[in-house]
Amino acid sequence: MAEIRVEPLAAAKIEAAAQLLASSFLDDQGMVVLFPKQTPDQLKNAMQSWFVATLNLWEAQGQTMLAAYDGDQLVGVLLSGHSALKVSGFAQLKWSLTVGWLCGLGAVVRTAQHDQERQKQFNSASAHIVEFVAVDATKRGRGIGRDLFVAYHQMIGEGASIWLETSRQENLSIFTKLGYRERSRSFSLGAKFVQMVRPPQRKDCIASS
Repeated sequence: MAEIRVEPLAAAKIEAAAQLLASSFLDDQGMVVLFPKQTPDQLKNAMQSWFVATLNLWEAQGQTMLAAYDGDQLVGVLLSGHSALKVSGFAQLKWSLTVGWLCGLGAVVRTAQHDQERQKQFNSASAHIVEFVAVDATKRGRGIGRDLFVAYHQMIGEGASIWLETSRQENLSIFTKLGYRERSRSFSLGAKFVQMVRPPQRKDCIASS
């Protein structure tokens, strides 16, 4: 069994990452609500197109995107932004036109609506935000998600405050083990969300852990 390798996601791997993300989030209500009244095939295609457009936007904006590889196979991704990061008007327009054309205008409107509602919960002016984490379904149970988070925490530094949001109750215990604590709950677009935060880690706690 090859050792899992974590490194920045290359632009050439965005399509593969989008496929992995779409497959992982097809049953996630937090994503499904962006694409109502879709057949299963339509939903998969729309979600994959949404992820391709979003990953291209984030790559252009220099956001953190990590990939986990088992040999040459992409088996996991972690995508992160920052509360202080502002997307340029041109980049936002390009994303909106692309998603509107491929996924429908409703996906653009619902994404913007959820972002506005989420900002009420993520009210820190200086915090990193884990946007998405996904692991290949055939590779789960090998600690790939943990490896992605460990690499991410090391990259941004233990003194950083990190936020995340999930609509999956089963994820709460996983994130808790990684140092995240529930901060709030919200209801958006018909889906329930839990916001969690990992506060800056004290050096003495890190040394003794």
